[in-house]
Amino acid sequence: MLYYVQLGAFADEDRAIGLYEEARGDGIEARVVRVEGSRFLHVRVGRFVARQDAARRLEELAALGIDAALVRDDRPEEVVRN
Repeated sequence: MLYYVQLGAFADEDRAIGLYEEARGDGIEARVVRVEGSRFLHVRVGRFVARQDAARRLEELAALGIDAALVRDDRPEEVVRN
């Protein structure tokens, strides 16, 4: 099982790209992906095997005032923007 820190998920591509660009502007290595079975574009940070590593990254982002969520997802990602 893989873990990700997800900044958001959007049906609107412009909103996803906007959040992605904002995160990248703040020095966060984010990407926009599609995952099978979801109609949303997901803005994610990292790809972690260990939950505690994802949780640590989530805490780092929270300390910067960035809202995010820890998600567990084994579906393959199709990268839209990296």
